[in-house]
Amino acid sequence: MDKKNEIQKTKLLLVEGNHERDVFEAWLKDLKRNDIQIMPIAGKTRLRENLQSLVKQSAYPTVMNLVVVRDADDNPVAAFVSVQDALMNAGLTAPKQPWLLTEGVIPRTGIVIVPGSDRQGALEELLLATVADDPLATPAHAFIESAVATLTQSGHRQPPPAHRRSKAEIHAFLATHNEPDRDPGKAALAGVWRFDHESLKALAELLAAM
Repeated sequence: MDKKNEIQKTKLLLVEGNHERDVFEAWLKDLKRNDIQIMPIAGKTRLRENLQSLVKQSAYPTVMNLVVVRDADDNPVAAFVSVQDALMNAGLTAPKQPWLLTEGVIPRTGIVIVPGSDRQGALEELLLATVADDPLATPAHAFIESAVATLTQSGHRQPPPAHRRSKAEIHAFLATHNEPDRDPGKAALAGVWRFDHESLKALAELLAAM
């Protein structure tokens, strides 16, 4: 891990990248929580090496809670097993199922697979659900579906696979705002997503348990 990921707090939230960091930073600010440190790991493929570096830091013995958030992509079960393996490889106790913190060990660990432990996709699906009542949400969805159909029929190029369509759809939705080039993280910092929405309830409960 680089210097920005040196341990500073006793509760750690490891996320895939800077977009996710910005989303959770905005959410924790909304919750008035300043006791959780968000650590972007520069991609899920670097989790294993970053955890190995993390447990070697001098401040590691102070860590009480460590939660890893990663996208399900096309296989939520494989995503969960991958994080379990990375945790155990670093000498940590891994939870036996996602969305729950371990008990009786320090640090307590948790694995969050978004949008859900039995669903393909990514964090963007949950964010889009928070603005489902926006009048441009449905047209944004329809545009991506139409674009995928056109690409499929024409063979012009490969459309995004089903588990990545929410990433395409969120950009189509954000393009309708007054700052059309924001990414999901910057949109979070600007207050676009509704963090009190039902779609984020399970994730909110896990954050509250940290």
